[in-house]
Amino acid sequence: MKDFGDDIDESYIEGLQTFNGDFFQDSFEEDETPSLMEQEIIEVGERYPDSQELDKGGMKEIFSVTDKMTLRKVAQAKPLKNTSSSKEQFISEARLTAYLEHPNIVPVYDLGMDQNSPFFTMKLIEGENLSDLLKSLKEKPDSLNLAELMQIFLKVCDAVAFAHDKGIVHLDLKPANIRLGKFGEVILCDWGLAKIITAEDIEGDTVSLDPNIYNDITLDGDIKGSPGFLAPEQISNDFGKKDEQTDIYALGGILYNILTLKSPVNTKDIKLCLKDTTEGNITDPFKVKSDIPPSLAAVAMKALSKDKVDRYQSVLEIRSEVNRWLNGFATEAEDAGFTKALWLFFKRHKVVCSLIILMIALSFVFMGQIIVKERRALEARELYLQEKEKARKDGLRSVPHLTVLTNQSVSNAAFDQAAEYINMANEKAPNDIDVWSLKGKVHFIRQEYKQALEAFKNAPESGRAQWIGPILPELIELKGDQELLTYEQMKRLSELVEIRSGYHYPLCSFAAQNSNDLEYSVKVSLLAVVNDRHNNKVEDWDYTYKIEGDKVALDFSNIQHLRSLKAIGHIPVGKINIANTNVESHDVFLNFPLEEMDISGAKIINPAALTKIKTLEKIIVNKKQYQGMKLSRKRFVFE
Repeated sequence: MKDFGDDIDESYIEGLQTFNGDFFQDSFEEDETPSLMEQEIIEVGERYPDSQELDKGGMKEIFSVTDKMTLRKVAQAKPLKNTSSSKEQFISEARLTAYLEHPNIVPVYDLGMDQNSPFFTMKLIEGENLSDLLKSLKEKPDSLNLAELMQIFLKVCDAVAFAHDKGIVHLDLKPANIRLGKFGEVILCDWGLAKIITAEDIEGDTVSLDPNIYNDITLDGDIKGSPGFLAPEQISNDFGKKDEQTDIYALGGILYNILTLKSPVNTKDIKLCLKDTTEGNITDPFKVKSDIPPSLAAVAMKALSKDKVDRYQSVLEIRSEVNRWLNGFATEAEDAGFTKALWLFFKRHKVVCSLIILMIALSFVFMGQIIVKERRALEARELYLQEKEKARKDGLRSVPHLTVLTNQSVSNAAFDQAAEYINMANEKAPNDIDVWSLKGKVHFIRQEYKQALEAFKNAPESGRAQWIGPILPELIELKGDQELLTYEQMKRLSELVEIRSGYHYPLCSFAAQNSNDLEYSVKVSLLAVVNDRHNNKVEDWDYTYKIEGDKVALDFSNIQHLRSLKAIGHIPVGKINIANTNVESHDVFLNFPLEEMDISGAKIINPAALTKIKTLEKIIVNKKQYQGMKLSRKRFVFE
C-alpha cells in the first residue's frame, strides 16, 4: 500500500511552511512560555528579605523573614560569631533539630550559607514562651489553671521522651526555651547544647554559659546550661555524666517553676546558685507557695534529687505521675496513705459517692444522734484545721515531706538514708502514730527487730503493727547475735510476709547489700525475684547461677512471664541470659559490670541503650528481632 504522504509535492509543503509566518510549523509546537507563578519563582533574587530581629541568645540570633519561594513568614537563625567552631556547632544544631521530627519540636525548613555565614529557617511561632507566661501569672493568677499548665508540661515531656528515644538529650531545658503558640502549640526550641548520647562522648567539649538568663547575667567558664535548671552533673563530673537523667532534673525544675512561679534555685548570685545546686539546697515548694498540690510537689522534688539514682529513671515515668494527678489518682512520689486514696476516690466518683451518702443520711434522718455527731464532727474538723495551721507555723510541715523521702529511700534501696529521714521526722513529731509506724517498718526491713518492736508499741493500732508485731518475737529469737538472718531464715521470713509482697524487695535488697558473702547476696536476690509481684505469672522457676571470681553469671532463659529483675540490682552480674523472657526494661542492667548478654527473643524495648555499659562486649539478639533499628555490629551479635 502506498503511503498517503508520497502523493504530496515537496514544493507544496515548502509553500505551506512559508505561508503566514511559518503558520504550519507553529501549529504543531507547544507554547513553552513560563506561567506567571513559574516566572515569579525563576526571578526570585534574595529568598529571605524583610528581616526583623526577634530574639538574641548566647550563641545565635533569630529574625523574622519572608520566604519568597513559599510566600510565608518564617524564623531565620544566624550564629552570633563567625568563627569556624561557632559555625560548625550552629550547623550541627540545625541538623540535629531537623532530625527530631515531632509535633512538639520546632521544625527546620531550610539550611544554607549567606555571605560565608550559615543560617537555618524554621517555623515562626507567634505567641510567647513559658517563662513569660509564668511571669504574667504572678499578676493575673486566675488567667490559666494548673490543669491547663500541666497539659503544656505533658507536651514538653512528649518532646523530650521522643528525643531520648532517638538517643539525644537537650541539656538546656527551661521555660524560656518552650514556645507557646496562639492556637495551643507547644514547641520545644533551642537544641544548641544537645548531645547524642549513643555515640562516644567527646572529652572537653565545653561551651560558655548562655547569657540570656537571670536578666542577662553572664558567666564565663566550661558549664553548659542555665543556672536554676542545671543538674549537678552539668556543674561537676563528681555527679556522673550528662545523660537522660540531666533532662529529667530540668523537667523537675520546670514543674517546680510552674507550681511556685519561681526557679528551684532562686538567686541572682551565680556562684551561690551553682553551690546550692550541687548541695541540693532547694527550698520546699510549700514554703514558696502553700496552695500547691502535694502530689505534684513530691513529683518535682523527686525529679530534682541531687543524686541521679534517686530521680525518675525515664521521662515516661514523670509523665505518668502527672497524668495520675490529672486523672485524680495519687502519685507514687507522694506515697499517699489510705485516707488520701479514699478522698481521691471520692473526687473521681463524686456523683455516685454523693448519692450513697445521701441515701445513708436519709435512712437516719429521724435519728437525733446524727445531728449531734455531725456537730461534733464539724467541731473536730475545726479543731483539726486549727492544729494543722499551728503545726505549719511551728515548722512541722516538713514532717510529711520527710515521710515521703523515707518511702522513696526504701523504694530505691537507700536504707541508711531512710533511717536518717524517719529519725528526723520522729524527733520533730514524737507523738505522730504514722511516723512511729513507718519507723517500725524501716527497722523491720533493716533486721533491727528489737527497735521495730519498740516502735510499733507506740502505734499499736496501725496496720503494720498488727501484721508485723506478732512475728517479731520469733524473728528476734531467730536472729540472735547474728548480723543478718541466714538464707534459710530469709526463706522462712518470705513465707511469713507472703501476703505483703511489696516487702520482699526491700527485705532481700538490704540483706544482699550488707553481706560480705557473694553467694548469700545472690541467693537472697534471687529469692526476691521469685517473690516479685511483677513475676507472679511465672510457673516454672528454672534458673541457674554461677559465681566466677568476683562476678556472677545468671541464666533466666526461657522462663515465660518473667518481667522484672529489679531485685538483682545489688549483685555484680558479669553475664546474663534473658532469652525468650518478657523482660522489657534495660535500666536494671546499666550499673552492672556486664561483659555478655543474651536478649534473643526477649522484650527489651530500647536495646541500643545497653551500649552505655562500657564493659559490655557482646549482646546476642535474633536476626529478625529488631528489624528497622540501627544496632552496632561491634557489640551486637545476630544469631
